[in-house]
Amino acid sequence: MAELEAYEANALVEQKLNECVDALEIKLNADVLAFSGAIYYGADLLIREAVEWRKQQRPKKNHLAFFLETTGGYIEVVQRIVTVLRRHYRRVEFYVPNTAMSAGTVLVMSGDDIHMDYYSILGPIDPQLPKRTKTRGLVVTSAMKKARAKKIAEILNETDIWHSHGHGISMAVLRSNRINLQIKDFGADKDLSQKIRDYWSLLSDHMEKLGVRGVIHVKGRYKHLIST
Repeated sequence: MAELEAYEANALVEQKLNECVDALEIKLNADVLAFSGAIYYGADLLIREAVEWRKQQRPKKNHLAFFLETTGGYIEVVQRIVTVLRRHYRRVEFYVPNTAMSAGTVLVMSGDDIHMDYYSILGPIDPQLPKRTKTRGLVVTSAMKKARAKKIAEILNETDIWHSHGHGISMAVLRSNRINLQIKDFGADKDLSQKIRDYWSLLSDHMEKLGVRGVIHVKGRYKHLIST
């Protein structure tokens, strides 16, 4: 009986999560994918499955809003995730409700646009990562944009500035003259900001209650991430 009640409660929460995603998809005119967890091996496969499943529902939608929270992970996994996203979508925008550190910062920089608010943070890029992996050259074809992205990546790689690999870098600092990273402030749109907060708060609470370390969610498909 208790197991049935828990199943029904989880189903209700996941239904509400789907409703939150539906509202965001209408607001952004895009498919929405949420990933919270470490970017470890296997995450790329689960993201591929989620993207392919969502594309079956809306094959003509070519715009993806990717909501990301991560402490980091492996750059090889980031590269494969970018390959998946660009195979299925012409435009990919990243939203950071909380944190996207290290390899997560690299993933965010592969997007066409980055969306944060005053609370969001990115992180320094691991100095051990190969130079070739630290640019938006994964997806950007313009030589000028590549050069600018490379310069930003080099700044984010300067440990003497950030002192710690785990140091969070706010939107205000990222937008400053020192870095001059182009970021859109989703907090400027109160309706969008509230929708994002409602969704991310519910998603995070659900993860915590279930005792899981990560999740991948698209409308109609919720899957736990198994960290290794």
